[in-house]
Amino acid sequence: MSDTQDHLSGAGSLEAAMRVQLMQGDAVAQEARPILRHLLQQDSNDLFSEEIVARVKGMIRSLANALQDAIFADDHYTEAAQRDMVENDFFHLLVVDEAMLQHLHAMALEYQVTQRLQARLSLDAVTSPLVRELIASSDMQLQSLAMAYLAAQARWCQSQRRMAITVAELPAAQFDVIMAALHGVAAEHSVVGERLPDCVRRLKEARGLGRCRLDLARSIVDALPVDAEKALSIEHAGVGLFVSTLAGALGEVRDQVAFSLHASQSARLLLQLRAAGLRAAAVELQFVMIHPGLPLPMGIETLGADRAAEVLAQSGRAVA
Repeated sequence: MSDTQDHLSGAGSLEAAMRVQLMQGDAVAQEARPILRHLLQQDSNDLFSEEIVARVKGMIRSLANALQDAIFADDHYTEAAQRDMVENDFFHLLVVDEAMLQHLHAMALEYQVTQRLQARLSLDAVTSPLVRELIASSDMQLQSLAMAYLAAQARWCQSQRRMAITVAELPAAQFDVIMAALHGVAAEHSVVGERLPDCVRRLKEARGLGRCRLDLARSIVDALPVDAEKALSIEHAGVGLFVSTLAGALGEVRDQVAFSLHASQSARLLLQLRAAGLRAAAVELQFVMIHPGLPLPMGIETLGADRAAEVLAQSGRAVA
C-alpha cells in the first residue's frame, strides 16, 4: 500500500474511533443533568457524596440565601420560618432551571481541574504566567483587564472553596434566571412581591459595579496579542483563560467547553483543540496535562483542523 493510502487509512480509522467516543461522551452528557438534578433535590447525599454534586448544591443554596437576604434586607419583623420558606422556594426554582444548572455544573468542573493542576503542576489557581505577563504589559488596556481579572479570579476561587457563588458573578443568561426566580417567588409570597422592585434594583446595581470574571476573561481573549498555542496552553494561561480562549476559537458556549474537561469528554476535547488550530504535538501536550491517566489515541496528527471541526459539527454538541 502506498504512503498516501496508509495516511488515508489511518485518518479514517482515527475518525471512526473518535466518532464512537463522541457518541459515548454525548450519552454520558445527556444522562448527567437529570441525575444531577435528582441528587440536588434530595435531602441526603449519603448514597452519592461526589464533590461536584456537593459543590453545585452549595452554589445553588448560596444563591437562594443571597436572594432571601436581598428580599429581607433590614427587616427585623418577618419570622424566621417564613424566611426559610422563601429561601427554599428560591432553591427549588433554581435547581430545576436548565441554564442555571448547566452553568454551575461547568463552574464546579472548572474548579476541580484548577485544583488538580495546582496540586500536580503547582499552577497558581489565581495568578497564571499569562496573567502575570499581561499585568506587566505596556498596553494599559490589557494591564487594566488583567488586574481586574486577577481580582475576580481570586474572589471566584474563594467562593468555590466555600462551595458558593455570588449573584454578581453570574453571566447575563443566569442573571436573567435569578430575575425570573424573584418574580416566581413573588407570585407565591405577597411579602416578596411588595419588596420586589427594590430588590431587583439593588441586585442590578450590584452586578453593574463591575464585570463578572467571565466577561473579563472574554475581553482579555479578544485583546490578546499572542499566538493561539500560547493562549491555549493550560499551564501558561490558567484554566479559566484556557477555557475562554478555546470557546472563543471554536465559537462555542463556554460552559460546554468547560464540560469537555471531564474525562468522559476526552475525545471531544482532543477534537476541539485540533479544530482550534493547535498542532498535533501541542494537542497531545494539553491532553496529557489535563488527563495524565488517559491513553492518547494514536494518529491525531492525521486529522487536520478543518476535518476535526467537521467531525465535531456532525456529532452535535455535548449538553453541559
